[in-house]
Amino acid sequence: GAVVGSVREMRAYRNAARDFEETGYGSLREERNRVAGGVAFYTSVAGAVATWSAPLVRDLVNQYL
Repeated sequence: GAVVGSVREMRAYRNAARDFEETGYGSLREERNRVAGGVAFYTSVAGAVATWSAPLVRDLVNQYL
């Protein structure tokens, strides 16, 4: 009885660990994707702002320098 109980406990622990790994890794992967998406978004926004403002900045520099 004791061996069967401990085996059952070990199996339960292993299942819980596997579930935790799957959900943990899944959420980590989602988090990483969200962070990468946010970085890409801000990079594209910064690039668009730089592209849009470069002529203005160049005009200002040419005007005042």
